[in-house]
Parts: sequence; structure tokens; C-alpha cells
Amino acid sequence: MDLQNLIDGLAAQPFALEYWWIYFMMLTTLLPTFIHLIVAGAAAVMIFPNTWRQFILQNWNERGDAQFGALWYVTIMPALGALGIIVPCLVFYMLCVLFNAHSGMIGSGLLEWARTLSTAFDLLNG
Repeated sequence: MDLQNLIDGLAAQPFALEYWWIYFMMLTTLLPTFIHLIVAGAAAVMIFPNTWRQFILQNWNERGDAQFGALWYVTIMPALGALGIIVPCLVFYMLCVLFNAHSGMIGSGLLEWARTLSTAFDLLNG
């Protein structure tokens, strides 16, 4: 595959149909990453040790601090779970904004970086 022609064509016509496979490849890489971030963030609900949950259950009828702890537990845990979904969404949104800012200056810079790497590999391989 001639990377120079590919990069030049992508720079000249970024929305041409013949380059959609590149966008599809990037999308199929980003979607699983996004899903993994959401799952990992939602799993933050388990951040508190199991001993805290056991303390709440064992001392529910005997101690007021167990009930107070349960109140905080059910207040904080859903918020952490929501953050586990909101934060990855915000990160991907900010990446979108970053790559499209100033008429795609960063995206063009990354394309130039790929062109430089391609040229360097061509020089190394003769």
C-alpha cells in the first residue's frame, strides 16, 4: 500500500468514499474503547470495601451510624455510577471538539505526522 498517495488523497478529499474504510476502522476501534470506559466507570460503584457493606447490613437495627452510612452509600454510589458514564462521554466529546477546532488544525497536524512517519519508514527501507 502506498501510504504517501493514501495520505495525500485523504488530505485532499477527506470525505471521499474511497477513504471511508479509514473512518470505519477508527470507529470500530473507538466504540469498544468507549464501551469499556463506561463499564469500568460504572463498576466504580464497587469502590468501597465489602466490609463497609457488611457493616451496614449487620448493624442495621442496632446502630444509627449504620443507617447513616447506608444513606450515604445509596446517595454516593449512583452518583459515582453516573460519573462512570458521563466522564467517558465528556472525554470523547472533548476529543471531537479538539480535533475539529480551528478548521481541523489538530487533525491536519496528525495527518502530517503520519505523512512524516511514512516518509521516514520509506527512507529506512530504501
